[in-house]
Amino acid sequence: MGVVAIATAARAEEGASRRRLAATLFGRTVGEVVLSTGVRGNLRTLTYRSELLVVRDRVRLRQKAFLEAEWNDATGALVQALARRCSEPEDGSAPPTCTSARRTDAAQAAGAAPALAAEVLLARGMGAQGKDGERCLDVVDEQTGARGRACATAAAGEAGVELKGSKMGAPFRAVVRDGLPDLFELPAQGAAFEAVRGAVEVTDEDLFAEPVAWTGEVRPALRRGVVKLRVDGPPETLRALREVALAWQRATDGAGSLSVEISRVSLPRGREARRVLDAAALLVAQAAGRHVDCQTATAWFVEKARARGWKVRPVTGFAFVDGRFAFHEWAVVETGGAAVPVDPLLAQVPADPGHVVLSEGAGAGGVLIAARHGLSVKVMER
Repeated sequence: MGVVAIATAARAEEGASRRRLAATLFGRTVGEVVLSTGVRGNLRTLTYRSELLVVRDRVRLRQKAFLEAEWNDATGALVQALARRCSEPEDGSAPPTCTSARRTDAAQAAGAAPALAAEVLLARGMGAQGKDGERCLDVVDEQTGARGRACATAAAGEAGVELKGSKMGAPFRAVVRDGLPDLFELPAQGAAFEAVRGAVEVTDEDLFAEPVAWTGEVRPALRRGVVKLRVDGPPETLRALREVALAWQRATDGAGSLSVEISRVSLPRGREARRVLDAAALLVAQAAGRHVDCQTATAWFVEKARARGWKVRPVTGFAFVDGRFAFHEWAVVETGGAAVPVDPLLAQVPADPGHVVLSEGAGAGGVLIAARHGLSVKVMER
């Protein structure tokens, strides 16, 4: 394990309008985030810029993101937002891949607050008050357009307003001072952001490519089209596996473990479904060699698929990749009454039965921090 320094240009003095935060994942520092605010009349903006250095699929990646949300200061409702994300190998072995700049406006958000600013708005006491002093906001994810709720209880302290609650289904803790977060934690994802002033030293430890412990013969099961697994791990991981079981994946409880059976998807009938899946196959063929990690490959595919009007969502879990079970991200396309897994990085339509969903959502991680510690897989004979 080593460290590298990430330098950010224009280091102004941190204050009420600008804040730098170190980004950590599983307790390791992976980069930094710069937040800044602006005011124009009754409109406010919050800008997020990040530069992270992570290892995915055995490749060291430099990932950059830009997100800016503007909202009505009186109502909290989003006016417009812009989001863009890029990823490239640190060694320059491949060109950067980026999602197209996504724009969200008030008509799309329909009265919801920007998810980026939810903690700031909740710290100001905005939103509908419910039981036990909890306040809630309707929010929209500026990057995906997904809608949800952000709810939290607030307590004033010397460091700022401390919030505890959940946003878009993910539990969080935050401390907001002078209209910007000093601290933001997502425990279920193992992620945290904390205000800093000095240089940020970034680990180069491989956090994702560590294989899941497994035993048994996998390839014969993949050829048969049915993979039967016994999964041992923390209770919360096993619960998540059971709860998110999708159309091609069945999960049942055992004694301290979970049996997961995944069958090759029966492709839906009908001209429209075939058209969608044929087009999906062409898309992943275009992506072949263009992306070096599962996250950017999936983001690229989801963007292209949604532009065609398809119903598609990213999922996170583990899959049999390069001769091992490893943490992975892919997509699910719903067409013809079926949920079809599509793996843009591996160019699989449908994805093979070696894919086990742990969490819904792009990079959600959901239970990855629990899964990384103590998860093991045994491939069972039929």
